[in-house]
Amino acid sequence: AIFQTNPSALLQAAAWQVEKEAGNYTRVTTISWTNRSNIGVADLEGEFSYLDGNGAVMATVPFTAEGEIGPGETKALKVYVAAVAGTPMRMHVQVEMVRVLPAQ
Repeated sequence: AIFQTNPSALLQAAAWQVEKEAGNYTRVTTISWTNRSNIGVADLEGEFSYLDGNGAVMATVPFTAEGEIGPGETKALKVYVAAVAGTPMRMHVQVEMVRVLPAQ
């Protein structure tokens, strides 16, 4: 039930990979997630914030992440998110929706 009301409480974003684009733009391409629950999930969606070195929000944009994360698993998923001008130093991710996988 918590995955329906607050999936971010059970999914922790850790390492992220970025890709530099023309015109001094940066895009996140992969995020490593830890699923702190005993339920498998897939198809994460929510909001992604790029932050500067002082923690100020540079941009907040929707994201989707493709793939599955099993119970207790840490896994890198490809994410689809808009690029931001500049070089973000940190990120904040708010997962708003997931698909719960059937129990194995």
